[in-house]
Amino acid sequence: MALDEAVDEAVDALRRGDEAAVRSWLVYASANGQEQLVEFLLRRGADANEPDNNGTTALMAAAGNGHERVVDLLIRRGAELNLQDINGFTALIPAACFNHPAVVRRLL
Repeated sequence: MALDEAVDEAVDALRRGDEAAVRSWLVYASANGQEQLVEFLLRRGADANEPDNNGTTALMAAAGNGHERVVDLLIRRGAELNLQDINGFTALIPAACFNHPAVVRRLL
């Protein structure tokens, strides 16, 4: 999905007050390294620590995909490093499992 289209859909979710959709968009943008969309959503009140319907936080999604800049942004904006998903994994686990050493260092 193109960034412009993602932004349009995320803005629509914000306007509707659809918190579940906003959470999903934040996790989606983080997983795909869309730093601008992540920043946009956070500036408009998205909670960096709120998990999506699968229990995944934005930090977990960014870390597991090796998106260092998004990880840094989320940490600066208050993302908790030790939140756990439904399996008990923190963001560190996918970063390590998928061999993203620079992200691992940021999370330690």
